[in-house]
Amino acid sequence: MSEVVGLCDACRAGDQEAVERLLRGLPAAAGLVERIGGHRAMVRFLMERRHLVGLMGRPSVESVVEWLHELLREAEPLHLFDPSRALAEAEAGGHAEMVRRLKRHRQFFQPPDPTRWTRRIPSPLEVAFLEACRAGDVALVERSLSEDAELAGTRDVEGRDPLEVVAAQGGEETLAVAKRLLAAGLPRHAGPVARAAARGDEPLLALLLGAGWPTVDGRERHALMEAAVAEGAGRLDTATFGAVATTLVGAGADPNRADRWGDRPWGQATAEGRERLQALGAEPVARGPGRYDPETGLSRTLAALVAGASPDPEVALDLDEAAAAGDLAQVDRLLDEVWDRRPGLRRAPGPLRPLHFAAYFGRVDVIHRLIARGYSPAEEDGQTAGRWVGPADLRGRNPIEVAVARGQEGAFKVLMNSVDFFQGRRARRK
Repeated sequence: MSEVVGLCDACRAGDQEAVERLLRGLPAAAGLVERIGGHRAMVRFLMERRHLVGLMGRPSVESVVEWLHELLREAEPLHLFDPSRALAEAEAGGHAEMVRRLKRHRQFFQPPDPTRWTRRIPSPLEVAFLEACRAGDVALVERSLSEDAELAGTRDVEGRDPLEVVAAQGGEETLAVAKRLLAAGLPRHAGPVARAAARGDEPLLALLLGAGWPTVDGRERHALMEAAVAEGAGRLDTATFGAVATTLVGAGADPNRADRWGDRPWGQATAEGRERLQALGAEPVARGPGRYDPETGLSRTLAALVAGASPDPEVALDLDEAAAAGDLAQVDRLLDEVWDRRPGLRRAPGPLRPLHFAAYFGRVDVIHRLIARGYSPAEEDGQTAGRWVGPADLRGRNPIEVAVARGQEGAFKVLMNSVDFFQGRRARRK
């Protein structure tokens, strides 16, 4: 534990020599450090983002290594891209051109510099402001806003504005910060209301609703639905959910409003929660149209595409489906109007696997667009169960491996060109 404390103190103090010395003393981190370009690259990474180093809660060196791995993957999955599995898949499938390209890629592999990210990172001042919001430090928030009013528009790496950060944190301390942020004139949307509802934070919920903040917005953030999901999953007790639902309905929320998947709050809650919703005017209905098959993880649209048939043109496509169908206009619309994903911003709201589906079906134009909007060719699909599983070829793979497994040479070339470009490689031309 002393090594963890020392590393944390050195990072926060900006002592690069001490950080490098301590990293060299962590044998468990050797493999990870080597993969990103050595100790100096890791030191640069930590120094650039020392305000993000939340090490004090880590109980062991092993947990620190795990944290570093996750932090790097969140930062940019390309930093941890390993072509070995894709190469084995290409050799097994007899794809000679793919084999040649992957071998050349591995031959001239140079570990990337993790300080050269492909997306905008909040500045130290912005991150300090968000941390003050999260900690409920009203004095620091007030001082920061008085010095730079534009800090109110800061977003974290997940795309959350300061009020959403406060709503996700909760607590009496953050309530005072929320009042100050409301006075700053932030754009109104349902995100903070939905987060407060899902946590059962009634004081913050009352504050937001009293200030006129909506319970649903154009991105289909549905506060009553998120509270019902939380209650159905056991993250919110039924009594608290009943109080939250009563408050939301009293503020104008429709208990029968369906989300974009066709589900309603009644179908997401437990039996007790459903009784509370029915008392508020919710109609007992089926959970939804069964958009995704529980066995295959395929929607009707995706099942048709996998079978080589044309999907129903009357069915509204989600982002994964639009990418699979190669509907570039719908992809653009969803990215701009529904998911609100800023260029290069990772972990913003919305499906995380459209690039996997575009690679699966060889949709080259869609791949170009998604990479330009921040999706990574090396981001693995970690889903193994539930409605987001999709075709088996997607499970536990990154888009490059998906393209190789499907023999999609056009998609493979675009994805590999992106990897080569962002990792700073200059492959030798023959």
